[in-house]
Amino acid sequence: MGEKWIGTDRIFTSINGEHMHPDTPNKLLQKFLKKYDLPKITFHELRHTCASILNSHGIDPKTISEQLGHANADITLNIYTHSFDDEKKKCAKIFDELYEKSTSI
Repeated sequence: MGEKWIGTDRIFTSINGEHMHPDTPNKLLQKFLKKYDLPKITFHELRHTCASILNSHGIDPKTISEQLGHANADITLNIYTHSFDDEKKKCAKIFDELYEKSTSI
């Protein structure tokens, strides 16, 4: 949006840079998902996904919390981040390795 977008706190604007109806971004997202035969997801669910991906890549919770605008990292960790199967498998593998080492002493 060039000059129309600069200096505003809006994430989404209409074509002329004005306010967009609050339902419009979600309608556009759902239309996009349907067009490409993708599973339905909301912007809020994308927010959770973003937090979880950042967390799984080692970004510290405080930074993620600040990016999401949370008051503290506890909200981010307890509500927004979710573990992935790969992370659960990695955790189990590490535990198995530690157990093996402790029983071989």
